Amino acid sequence: MTGINAAKAQPKEKRTLSRSARNRIGNTIRYIVLILLTLIAFFPMYWIAQTGFKAYNEIINFEKVTYWPHNWTLENFRQLFVEFKYFTYVWNTVKVGCITGVIVVALTSLGGYGLARYKFKGKAAVTGIFLLVQIAPVMLSQIPIYAMFSRMNLIGTHTGLCMLFISMSVPFNTVTMRSFFERVPVAIEEAAFVDGCNRVQTLFKIVLPNLKPGLVTIFINGFTLAWNDIITATLFVQTRSKWTVNVGLKSLIGKVSIDWGQLMAGAFLTMIPSIILFIVTQKALVSGSPMGSVKG
Repeated sequence: MTGINAAKAQPKEKRTLSRSARNRIGNTIRYIVLILLTLIAFFPMYWIAQTGFKAYNEIINFEKVTYWPHNWTLENFRQLFVEFKYFTYVWNTVKVGCITGVIVVALTSLGGYGLARYKFKGKAAVTGIFLLVQIAPVMLSQIPIYAMFSRMNLIGTHTGLCMLFISMSVPFNTVTMRSFFERVPVAIEEAAFVDGCNRVQTLFKIVLPNLKPGLVTIFINGFTLAWNDIITATLFVQTRSKWTVNVGLKSLIGKVSIDWGQLMAGAFLTMIPSIILFIVTQKALVSGSPMGSVKG
């Protein structure tokens, strides 16, 4: 009987080994695919970074393309800082992005709370309109907005640019903020009402402190819209001293020649704040969960 059981167990052992081998092969293939996709995604950023440290003659030498600078130089960065006034454009972009992000957070917090907590006729229609606005191409509204802003003397001002970015960010982010409010247990607000808080106090003292991930996410959405934009800023701001960083970098592309060294150096520096912002806010995005705020 022992020999028969051992004989019966042998095929199962072979099947188990073959299954584990297939799992190892499958995992290896998945890792290889992920590594290749990662390399493909990071290669443009690597190419931009290393081109910024190349001399002009090495950049334009198409007969001998180099994947690593032969002679490292900081001349492109020196020209970018001294002659190009890069930090002026960065400051303009940071100012517009921060103003946009803060106002978007304020407006979407109120709108999202209303959609999440109040019942009224047309609530579903309002949500649908907010989502439909995001589907419509932005360029369809640029001409009438330009005519309206021209009459209001907002062309070429950061105020007008902020108003545009805010109007572009609020609809979708309001719906996003509503989903964050819906995660907050209603029991938290009911407990606050019992303690004597009114609706406004409950929102600002109880609910919003439990929505740090949502607030950070909405701010990043508003800020990155301003930081990455080029079409809207090009159309509405023609004054050189008020250009955003992407509009300034676009000016390096001339009709006859392109200053590749400064362009790549500027593009490399422009990527860094977005990467740092993403890394720094990772902890905020996973903290502040409303779960556990009500103790039994």
